[in-house]
Amino acid sequence: MSPDEFYTDKGEWLTLKQLRERDAQVFRKAGI
Repeated sequence: MSPDEFYTDKGEWLTLKQLRERDAQVFRKAGI
């Protein structure tokens, strides 16, 4: 994921849950 994908449309940081929902494969690879 690129840094700009860590924000919501409102410019707020995404929560870990939201990040997992967007790119679960990255979390699986990281073992999180």
